[in-house]
Amino acid sequence: MASRNERRIQVRGIVIRARALGEADRVMTLFTEEHGKIEAIAAGIRRSGSRLSGLFELGNELTVDLHRGRSWNRVVGATLIAGEWIRLIRPEVYPVATQMLESIDLMCELDLAQPDVFLLLRDALTALPFHADPRHLLPRFFLRLLILLGIAPLCDRCIDCGIPLIEEQAFAETEREGLLCRHCASTDRAEDRLRAEDLANLQALGRPRNSKERVAVFAAPRVAHIIEGWMHLHLGRRLRSEHIGEEIQQMLKTADNQEA
Repeated sequence: MASRNERRIQVRGIVIRARALGEADRVMTLFTEEHGKIEAIAAGIRRSGSRLSGLFELGNELTVDLHRGRSWNRVVGATLIAGEWIRLIRPEVYPVATQMLESIDLMCELDLAQPDVFLLLRDALTALPFHADPRHLLPRFFLRLLILLGIAPLCDRCIDCGIPLIEEQAFAETEREGLLCRHCASTDRAEDRLRAEDLANLQALGRPRNSKERVAVFAAPRVAHIIEGWMHLHLGRRLRSEHIGEEIQQMLKTADNQEA
């Protein structure tokens, strides 16, 4: 039987989800550097005066002391490392951040260490507030996530026959997760064909920052649409958080009309 000290661990993690439990508790979902995605109960965190209140906000990076139980982990202490929440709640940033957090939550398994994914999420959340239009960072984040999880579609070869894709031979069909050559594509529609610069942009988006080849940060509109489609195909649905941006814009528009 494990001793009490053996069941006590400390992790470094980012808050990716929170849900209410009973009248005063919350179940916190953290993506940690050491153990990947984990869940833990923060007892009494919803009570006024809780010492944990304000720490476990979405996007915050924490050092968390946990007690590993048979059924549940329990939070016994926490220290703030990076309070990203205050920067992420801006109207133009929050919808993008929630899509990143939701995609990590849906696509990563519990208790599976994925340090590269942790770094991807941490760096992305840190960068978001400093871009004029944070939405432009989503395609690269999604594609890099798919690559790090080992489930990314091939971006340099046809998914059916495997031949290398060259200029004007790449096609992206909405119902397929990957690219097709001219011979394997079901149609020759212009809207399905990737231009040479779009194919190059897609391949550059998937490269890590330290690549010796060209790396792209922003996606061309056609490429962004393709990557979003791949995410939807993999998940089997759209991200629920995709609607948050529309709701915020509607709220701001309503507020402007009332002031006028």
